[in-house]
Amino acid sequence: MKSGLAAGLAILLAACACLTPPPALAAPSAEASSLFRSANDAYAGGSYEEAEVIYRQLVSQGVDTAAVRYNLGAAIYRQGRIGPAILEMEKAARHSPQDQDIQASLEFMREQTLDRTSESSARTTTFFVERLLALTTPGQDAAGFIVVWLLCGLVVALYLISSSHRVRRALIWALAGLSLPLGLLGGSVAMKTWLEASRRQAVVLAEKAEVRSGPDAENTALFTVHEGLKVRLRESQGSWARISLENGLSGWVESDTLGAI
Repeated sequence: MKSGLAAGLAILLAACACLTPPPALAAPSAEASSLFRSANDAYAGGSYEEAEVIYRQLVSQGVDTAAVRYNLGAAIYRQGRIGPAILEMEKAARHSPQDQDIQASLEFMREQTLDRTSESSARTTTFFVERLLALTTPGQDAAGFIVVWLLCGLVVALYLISSSHRVRRALIWALAGLSLPLGLLGGSVAMKTWLEASRRQAVVLAEKAEVRSGPDAENTALFTVHEGLKVRLRESQGSWARISLENGLSGWVESDTLGAI
């Protein structure tokens, strides 16, 4: 089974260097396109450190896309650094939550970590709600909301100028029917905006980190987390951060052991 997974990832990572920026994004500059090709060529030639440097250069120049983050994660993974690789793949997933290649790479990488509670915990109501919200992006929801809102305005305008009782009755039913998707889309935009602002997440980058009862090395060690685990950031205090896991465990770790998504 493991050999089959390894073969699958080898094919997946070999193909990832051929990714191009999503067509929905603005076209990159000629310089960015040239850098992207150079990074892909370095990756294809086995120069993973060089590829990483160039991909990071693209990000620093503002070319922060799912394709760049995905390829960057693959280049880092090839160097045997599972934590930073998962961090970049998580950032790629933020850009394109429905991309199956990104999700497949993340799933495979998580299988190689020691801690897997973040994505393999019990299927709670919150889990399903978050999965449902991930089906669309905030931009798609906002665009849908505007379209339905305009349709509602059109229906109201037709109602006001119509003199037929039958037509008016049909328009009232149409407005009632549009109110449901309008409410769902508006609620989805509001929920995703709130989640983005309040639910900060990070990936453990250190090989292992002691989670303590308070923000100080003298506090009791409660448990240990390992490289690659995704956690939720609750608060910060000095050089310490309070984290929580999907299984309910929480505590304090040193901030430099984490990479914010």
